[in-house]
Amino acid sequence: MFNQGDLVHVPENVTVYSYIAERRVVWPTDVSKKPHLAIFLEYCDRKYASVMTEDGRKWIVEKEDLFFQEVQDAC
Repeated sequence: MFNQGDLVHVPENVTVYSYIAERRVVWPTDVSKKPHLAIFLEYCDRKYASVMTEDGRKWIVEKEDLFFQEVQDAC
């Protein structure tokens, strides 16, 4: 279970979705071409979650495709 602000890993070849609020529809729009670090934003429903990638894009992905990203000690 993720909390807002958690650092997460999005692997490559993960389907990225768009959310159309007026129709409450999630639609596949792209596939991640490489692994990404992201900040967990929120759960959209039982299956999907939104994240902000390291380059500032907001993605919706299936929550089963997210993994905790361990932070390495800077020392």
